[in-house]
Amino acid sequence: MCGGGCSGLFAACSAAENGAKTVMLEQFPKDSGSGVRDDLAAYNTRIQQQEGSPLDPAEMGNFMWQQASGYSNQRLFNVWAKESGETLDWYADRIEEAGFKMKHQLVNPPADQERSFSCCVGVDWGTEGIEMGSTANNGQYILNPYAESIGVDCRWETKMVKCIKEGDRVTGVIAQNADGDYIRFNAAKGVILCCGGYLGNPDMMAALQPDIEEVTVYNWTWPGTNGDGIKAGLWAGAAKDPAASVSSWEQGLVPPDMVVAEAHDTAETLWTGPLPYLRVNLNGDRFMNESSFFDTLGHALQYQPGHTAVQIFDASWKEDAQQFNVYGAHRYFPYDNGLASLFTIDYVEETMNGQIESGLIVKADTVEELASKIGVPADNLKVTIDRYNELCDAGKDEDFGKPAYRMSKVDEPPFYAARFAQQGSHTMDGLIINEDMQVLDKDLSVIPGLYAAGDNSGCYLGITYLGNAAGNAAGRSVTFGRHAGRHAAQS
Repeated sequence: MCGGGCSGLFAACSAAENGAKTVMLEQFPKDSGSGVRDDLAAYNTRIQQQEGSPLDPAEMGNFMWQQASGYSNQRLFNVWAKESGETLDWYADRIEEAGFKMKHQLVNPPADQERSFSCCVGVDWGTEGIEMGSTANNGQYILNPYAESIGVDCRWETKMVKCIKEGDRVTGVIAQNADGDYIRFNAAKGVILCCGGYLGNPDMMAALQPDIEEVTVYNWTWPGTNGDGIKAGLWAGAAKDPAASVSSWEQGLVPPDMVVAEAHDTAETLWTGPLPYLRVNLNGDRFMNESSFFDTLGHALQYQPGHTAVQIFDASWKEDAQQFNVYGAHRYFPYDNGLASLFTIDYVEETMNGQIESGLIVKADTVEELASKIGVPADNLKVTIDRYNELCDAGKDEDFGKPAYRMSKVDEPPFYAARFAQQGSHTMDGLIINEDMQVLDKDLSVIPGLYAAGDNSGCYLGITYLGNAAGNAAGRSVTFGRHAGRHAAQS
């Protein structure tokens, strides 16, 4: 098992539970790697059965496949639909054994609101119990000791270097420990690559995704996402997704006197960025439906001056945020069943106040003053805001088709503005796999003994992350990791 993150932990536990002697290699010290995300997409879990979920997995799978423009294996969606419920039930048992509880991220939108795939579950960590660090990493504090308790040989600070291939079969890996010593691990059952993507590798990003780099302020990603597993698979003869892609969030702050190309050292997050407030370009023109998937802003910025957008909102921004009724990582209010959001509106406001004080977000009492501070033409910005407010009053966005409940007027001072672009999250292209997570070669035949899961693998998310199904990538990672571990152990 190469990698002890989201997919790797589930794969290691699954392999051990199915009787395989399992070694898990993790390049970082214990409890400091990528861990297990707090929001995980799944279908037909016990929790969803209890609380109700309108999810149709066939509808979701078909929608995702079309969003990916076919850059995926549609049969993998069936694997997710069939096995994700059991996977999350297993994880819920581990969570409950540790004294916590898992809940469905339950949102029951009115009939006039956008269709969402309400399939995400999250952990209700509460305020009591052990100190667990970042909520997005909490799962590792539970699964690391569990893995060790069932016999997984966890080798911390031990990095996979390359696969060993004898004939057509991958038979092990070479790894390097913290002392710099190289170790050979022989694998009778198989090697599972769960080393993540390559967003943390500037050379690979520049080579494979230069267009995305042009619209990205900075790349936030898990430690160690250097593409090592993808490169190891390629060196072993594997094929890779033909289309490179990245999931990025529209929340990379750009200083008001800069454009993206000048702001790569800023590394500040605009927490309101993913919310559908008014967006304009540097000419003050509105240019898109703001209620779109995360990475569509990055695509749209390819056609805008300076590859930079401006977000505009007013004094009622908190009330508007609640009206927008988003869910997932960018929901800042409790869910309908009381599950706390990953980040709270108070945290967002506190962070925003600091950014106003530092000058990254500008604040003004008039639109003209706001335009001057953010560096866009005042006359044109006023025309744009007036037009937008008319559409809000009419309850119909005749210009870009944004849903009415995602429309919020800009008419109550003080007014706020921030330049922003994309903040990289994770790459979505990886090694080509079949429905058993076996890696395929360039002839699309199985490479015996080699598996991949998580962002190390491809064939699933395609070229556009499905933003209205929260926890999609992480839910896929844990489900496919568990499947890979079981299949390898039983091979």
